[in-house]
Amino acid sequence: MVRKRNHQSKHHYKRYNNRLYQYVCHRIRQDWSPEQISNYLKKEYPDDLEMSVSTEGIYRWLYEDTIVGGELHKHLRGCHKKRENSVDTDICVD
Repeated sequence: MVRKRNHQSKHHYKRYNNRLYQYVCHRIRQDWSPEQISNYLKKEYPDDLEMSVSTEGIYRWLYEDTIVGGELHKHLRGCHKKRENSVDTDICVD
């Protein structure tokens, strides 16, 4: 529980870095992939921890944007791997 809470707080901290968020949104609108953005940020800002975000973090932002009616997800290429459902969804009926 504590680990999950710590992870969420770091995620939200990055989201409220307006400079980083605007940069990511700008690149997404230019049809860059989250992988390209994350890797470019590491090269362009190697010593600036506030200008770093993981690929997974960018996908989370895109998901959150989609939930509130945003259209950033339309700029994705759609070829990233889909996740396996980690919860067993088999239903047994006797």
